[in-house]
Amino acid sequence: VFAQPLQDFDKDKLQLQSLVDSVYQDEEFHIISNERNPRKYVIIHKWQYGKSYRLSADSAVFNSYYGVYTNTIDQKFRIKREDEYGKLYLQLSGYDFESSTAFIELLDGSDKPLRKSLVKHNKRNNIWGALFSDVNPGKYYFRIVIDKNDNGIWDTGDYYKKIEPEEVYYCN
Repeated sequence: VFAQPLQDFDKDKLQLQSLVDSVYQDEEFHIISNERNPRKYVIIHKWQYGKSYRLSADSAVFNSYYGVYTNTIDQKFRIKREDEYGKLYLQLSGYDFESSTAFIELLDGSDKPLRKSLVKHNKRNNIWGALFSDVNPGKYYFRIVIDKNDNGIWDTGDYYKKIEPEEVYYCN
């Protein structure tokens, strides 16, 4: 996440490397901007459990709309081992999920959405549910949004068109 929206950057000068036998080797990756937040970018890569990585960029690779360039970036990080994460599967009942799309948001203690997953039908067990993989251990709660217009976000409704807000249910 950058302090200011970016005007441009040169992806070729951004480098992602993985640690192999004490030597960093280049990795292929993609970087995309977030649709809702023009200051946020996401690195797309097939991360491997337990592996160490390094993200680096020379100064002035990222240029903001205000003409501000970033400093040099040299960030090392490690992906946790698979056994350090959890998987969370929620089985849902008490609502007719066939009539409209729904999604569940995993929330932290301050009501901040951390992840989102579509409610899907498991035909083998005939149950509705949602899966969250690679979850850090902790305390969470959930918000179920009945997405009537199937756009993937909660809509407030429209008073003048007499459209109700989409239904939301909180679960501890």
